Amino acid sequence: MAPFFFKNVSNWLVYLIAVAIVNVKRMMAGSFVYTFRFYSLLFMGVCFLLLSLYPIRCIWQISRGEGLYYPKLKAVSWLVIALSLPIFPLNPIGLLTVISSVIILITAAATKKQWQRALAKPVMPVQEAVGA
Repeated sequence: MAPFFFKNVSNWLVYLIAVAIVNVKRMMAGSFVYTFRFYSLLFMGVCFLLLSLYPIRCIWQISRGEGLYYPKLKAVSWLVIALSLPIFPLNPIGLLTVISSVIILITAAATKKQWQRALAKPVMPVQEAVGA
């Protein structure tokens, strides 16, 4: 499962590299113009790269027993789906982002009882934990 999520991250890294290469070639040819289109392509790549990295961090924290990351993971998955679906016709490989988010949501729903128990655990105050 983890390699699938890393493919999503690598997809956005390759996207950013491709945008950079095309525009460096334009700069070398002397035809580069900084436009809103160039800025928006870079901004979109960076935003989706960060949105692809955040679930990996949440999954890492959940695997370490921190159940508080489940709601955050679900929220960012819905956000990624909402932002990725409109650009699917322009970038079909961007559907990878939607697929990974759907897999996260299905997994979160299937393990709902487990993470709700983790959220319900009482947290020990720091003074008790250190014996003060």
